[in-house]
Amino acid sequence: MKEYKKLLVVVDPTSDSQPALARAVELATRNQASITVFLSIFDFSYEMTSICQDKSAKR
Repeated sequence: MKEYKKLLVVVDPTSDSQPALARAVELATRNQASITVFLSIFDFSYEMTSICQDKSAKR
């Protein structure tokens, strides 16, 4: 089996179950590897700011 030293895991914030994270923990434990977790969060306030600016520029 290949040895992993660094693992990058993408976490889904909309799901309670995180199979990729569970697998990464298992691999990291076996190989004494480090895990970096990536969590992407959509910033709706930025989207609303962009919409408001577009409307005010057209006036």
